[in-house]
Amino acid sequence: MVDRKRVVVIGGAGFLGKKITEVLCLRGYEVTVFDAMPKKSPSDFEYICGDICCPEQLTPLIKRCDVVYHLAALADLETGKVDPLKVIYTNVMASANIAHVCAKFAVRLMFASSVYVYSSYGGFYRVSKQSVENIIEQYSRDFSLDYTLLRYGSLYGSGAQVWNGLRKTVNEVLSNDDFMMRGDGSDRREFIHVSDAAELSVDALSGDYSRKAVNITGME
Repeated sequence: MVDRKRVVVIGGAGFLGKKITEVLCLRGYEVTVFDAMPKKSPSDFEYICGDICCPEQLTPLIKRCDVVYHLAALADLETGKVDPLKVIYTNVMASANIAHVCAKFAVRLMFASSVYVYSSYGGFYRVSKQSVENIIEQYSRDFSLDYTLLRYGSLYGSGAQVWNGLRKTVNEVLSNDDFMMRGDGSDRREFIHVSDAAELSVDALSGDYSRKAVNITGME
């Protein structure tokens, strides 16, 4: 890397966010993490505890950076079944504001989407990711926003959330010696370790992926 770019990782304390932050730091980027979770341990990067639904907290931060990784979202599919408006407000409205600020200050936006955008499954989580992708692409057409859509497959690894698909399956097997999967047996999931996904997410900063969507998923 020729220059030391300033990167903000929104949702940098999460499962994937932690790994992406680690990779960015190792590659020499100047990193700031913005997350709703209070900081738990000392680190070599700036850490700001805040709310993505508060534009006044994010705008000054985005103004002074070169790249934003936007990873924060309500990703538990069950949340959408119970409170769809919460998912729409948090995932769509907050993301639209981030896209707006990035476009205004010519900051590249790396948006964490999902391979669910290709599917009819995923409920309001899928809908929110499809909506934000459309919003980002329109900001690019109308306001020259530079972006990359990172469409993640099924992540697994240490530190996964309790609702993570593979973690839930493993826990069921360990607890009950078996588990039940709805469907006809034809469904397929391609898993990728979170560390591999993080490396590829930072590789995507290459100009080759500007204004493109990238699938980050496994082959097995």
